[in-house]
Amino acid sequence: MNALRVLFLFSLLACGDEAKAPVPIGFTGKCVLAIPRDRARVPTADQLKTHVELRVVKDAIVGVHVEVPDNRHAEIGEAADHPLATGDAAPNTPVDRGGDVDVPMQLRGQGEPWDAVVRVRFRDDHAEVVAGLMIATGPCTVAPP
Repeated sequence: MNALRVLFLFSLLACGDEAKAPVPIGFTGKCVLAIPRDRARVPTADQLKTHVELRVVKDAIVGVHVEVPDNRHAEIGEAADHPLATGDAAPNTPVDRGGDVDVPMQLRGQGEPWDAVVRVRFRDDHAEVVAGLMIATGPCTVAPP
């Protein structure tokens, strides 16, 4: 029995301060996402305007709000300041902790509406969303009881 306790303590110590608590089973809360800031380079105007919020109730994505640059026709390497496109969806889609969830939605901005598929991934205590050419990440927080 003592050997099991020692093994358990070593497994906890091995995780250390860098271990991330996973989004719990039955999660209810929200995830606020943006383009990660890299100290080595200055973010582009398109990266600065990218924001996503996910609302989750009992392991189902019930709300997605997306703000991304309308870069559908952007050239590779182009560092332009594209107009903002926004959209909301209420997919009521189960969370997939090991894979991706695709949420179809319509984004609106200055031009024609944009039918987009937003890809959502949950990793540890964070979520990641791929919308257009932008990849936003951020923490998920449990809603207060």
